[in-house]
Amino acid sequence: MRIPVAVALCCALLAGCSKSPVDSAIKAANAASLHFMSNLVEKNASHQTEGLIRNLQHRPDCLQYIDALRQAGRGSPYEGATEYRIAHVYQDAQRAGCEKPH
Repeated sequence: MRIPVAVALCCALLAGCSKSPVDSAIKAANAASLHFMSNLVEKNASHQTEGLIRNLQHRPDCLQYIDALRQAGRGSPYEGATEYRIAHVYQDAQRAGCEKPH
């Protein structure tokens, strides 16, 4: 009779010292959501710039703008400087007549 009481008491003490199941579940859910979100969040603006590059002609005089867009696409899409550079390079390409006719 004493052994089952002692085992139950030890289990209760161990359970009290460990983290609650709710805390463990929250931590697991946070870790899973971070993993899934990391695949959704763009780490650079290359996807955006590749879309713009498809709108440009691939003539020799336009390749400098394509290269500049690819270089700008390596930056974070969440930084203003990256977006500013992309917009200005694309505008320069438009002024140079490198945009494909619609």
